[in-house]
Amino acid sequence: MREHKNVQDEVVKRLGDTYHNEDFIFAKMERQYGNPIVIKTVQNRMVRLLKIADLKS
Repeated sequence: MREHKNVQDEVVKRLGDTYHNEDFIFAKMERQYGNPIVIKTVQNRMVRLLKIADLKS
């Protein structure tokens, strides 16, 4: 999580005012920078990652 935040901080710094900074944890990193990611997108990614890690959801 800390690494994710560091990457996000770098993007915010690089984009400046074009990044919609509301301090969302899961924010878009492409198109509409900084806007929240749709919950369904997060759910889909988690399902995929759990399968890769061979864990049950």
